[in-house]
Amino acid sequence: ADEDGSGLITLSELENILQDEMMNAQLSALEIDCSDAWTLFKLIDVDRSGVLEINEFINGCEQLKGSAKGLDVANMSAEFRNLATKLVRFMRSTEDHLLAIRTPTQQQLAGPHSRSRSAPPQSAPLQKSTSLPPYSKPK
Repeated sequence: ADEDGSGLITLSELENILQDEMMNAQLSALEIDCSDAWTLFKLIDVDRSGVLEINEFINGCEQLKGSAKGLDVANMSAEFRNLATKLVRFMRSTEDHLLAIRTPTQQQLAGPHSRSRSAPPQSAPLQKSTSLPPYSKPK
C-alpha cells in the first residue's frame, strides 16, 4: 500500500491500491465503493493534508463501511463543507464591497454643508468567521 515507505498514502498510491484485486475484494467485503479513488481519498482525508496516514486510512474505511448510504452521507458532508467554505468567501467579499461603497458615500454625505445634519448612524462591523480550506478535485 505505502509504496515509498513514508508511512503515508498519497492519491496515486491509493489508486494503485484500488487496482489490486485482493485489496479491492477486502474493501468490497466492507461494502466500500472504491470505483472513484479521488472521492474515497477526499472522504478519508479528514485533516485535508493531501496524504493519508495508515491509521487515518483504516479509521476512514471503518467509518465508510456498510451500505452505499454511508459513502453517500460522507460525500454529502464533504460537499456541504465545500459549499460552506464558498459561502463564507462570498460573504467576506460582499462585506468588503459594501464597506468600500459605504465609506465614500458617508464622506459625500458629510460634505461641506453637513454641519446642520447629523451623521448617519454607524452600524457594528460584520464578524468574519473562519472557514475550512478548499478541497478541489485534481485535474
